Amino acid sequence: MGDTICWLLAALPLLWALAAIGWRKMPAMKAALGCYALAAGLSLFLFHASVSEVMHFTVHGVLLALVVVYVLVFGLLLHHVLEAGGAIGALSTWISRSGRTRSEQALLLSAALGPFLEAVSGFGLAVVIVAPLYAALGFPARKAMT
Repeated sequence: MGDTICWLLAALPLLWALAAIGWRKMPAMKAALGCYALAAGLSLFLFHASVSEVMHFTVHGVLLALVVVYVLVFGLLLHHVLEAGGAIGALSTWISRSGRTRSEQALLLSAALGPFLEAVSGFGLAVVIVAPLYAALGFPARKAMT
């Protein structure tokens, strides 16, 4: 097989995931299982990997996913603790008083509080706390998520 065809076949599981979630609106778990089945089938039958290699990298992927889940669970726990303790409301009040304009408030959230929360809670979790703060300050939901 040519290099271009091998590259396209290797990208096929990723393209499947994008199409399944974006176009077909499939639940993420079903899309992930389909993506895994496609990748395992391609590696076994077209790229001639052994079953032991596929199982080895499957276990490796599951262990990596458990680390990601570990970070996400404790990030969400942090969000719920802050919400239950009233810290989200207190932070939004402080930011609304500290920043006179919407731009200043957004800079405080995105350039100061967001990176701090990212460092404390883990990769990608600042949005779990910063987005509700944007919403509490009156930003539209689409802008808060952006």
